[in-house]
Amino acid sequence: MIDAQHPLRSVLATLCAPVRGDGRAPVIALTASDTGVGTSYVSRMLALLAAEHYAGYAQRVALVDLDITKQSQMAYFRGATDDYGEIEGPFDATFGQAPFWQVSPDGVDEQGRRKSAGLYGGLNLIGTTGLAVTEFRWSEIKPGQTVHVRAARDYWHRLRDHFALIIVDTPAFDRADTALTIITEADKTVLVCAPDTAHLPSQKALSGRIQSAEGRCAGLVINEGAARAQSQLA
Repeated sequence: MIDAQHPLRSVLATLCAPVRGDGRAPVIALTASDTGVGTSYVSRMLALLAAEHYAGYAQRVALVDLDITKQSQMAYFRGATDDYGEIEGPFDATFGQAPFWQVSPDGVDEQGRRKSAGLYGGLNLIGTTGLAVTEFRWSEIKPGQTVHVRAARDYWHRLRDHFALIIVDTPAFDRADTALTIITEADKTVLVCAPDTAHLPSQKALSGRIQSAEGRCAGLVINEGAARAQSQLA
């Protein structure tokens, strides 16, 4: 069990309120203006805390790693099986929908049939935590194929039917604007920053950019290091 006093517990409670009018699972996206401020750590801890809570209701939480070039989430859990248990999977992460990744040109099997998008995106169950984590399977990409992240409204809606909460870890905007593919679908978007950058104009500018893209910016999580965080959430 994660420390009962972990500061991200209150952040999670704020993010999950109010309940959606349709009763479906919320999608919470996390991003940052700058690399290295701990967006992946905050995303992972929120997902683990949520999974701990919803396990009592026999429901799972999804942690979606939208940073397909780094894939730090599954790298972390593969190195932490002593803490979280063995990994089960990968399973098809598409849930029958066109997913957030697109591979071009399409792969084909030996009979010339188009390969499923599920070949490239896996979903792993983390021990007994109740957490499911996505991973892009670069080992399946062949020479000449390219990969990019795209908007996938139906996919995110389908995830709402399978999980109690979906946490989406996105790359910082100084690397890529991948977050723009999800923030219009997310119920809330949270900015993560370091203590010394919380009051810089770049935070307000990014919040404005998210709102201009019809996203819902919930505010800041100021990451001060492992097990320490402050929030400035709306």
